[in-house]
Amino acid sequence: MSHTAFILMLFSPKGRCNPCGLLKLALVLLALQALALAVFLALDVPIENPLFLPFKVAFLWLAATATLKRLHDLGLGGQWIVYALLATVLWTVVMGIFALALYGVEASVPGSPGFLAYAIASSAPLVLAAVYLHCVCGEPDENRFGPVPGPSGFSMPEPAVIMPTARA
Repeated sequence: MSHTAFILMLFSPKGRCNPCGLLKLALVLLALQALALAVFLALDVPIENPLFLPFKVAFLWLAATATLKRLHDLGLGGQWIVYALLATVLWTVVMGIFALALYGVEASVPGSPGFLAYAIASSAPLVLAAVYLHCVCGEPDENRFGPVPGPSGFSMPEPAVIMPTARA
């Protein structure tokens, strides 16, 4: 597979990704984000500038497709991202209520112990999910999402063959 085809494959939500491929992509994305930030800061462009938005969208899309491919490797569909998002929102709201009950308004002041406790508690499920996706083995055989990932850590499903229909 050529470099261009591989990069285009990364933008596709189809296929599978094993833990090694996910880790490689996460490290590359982290390095690219740091590079983009360094360039913008060197040019004295604040990251709130709309020029930074396409980079943010591209990084978000690549992270989302990698997560989806990782779920595919586990035999799970994309609806699990929606379930995780809903559970995260619910968890964050519940943790916010607990933080307000325990610390009062101080929980909403950045830098306060209550805010720190809330930030850690609300982030914990996301960190645990990321660790899980980086550690658990995928299905050992081909599944409905494609073949077992190769040495790159990624695989794509075979293109569908459309058979011509006979006309009567």
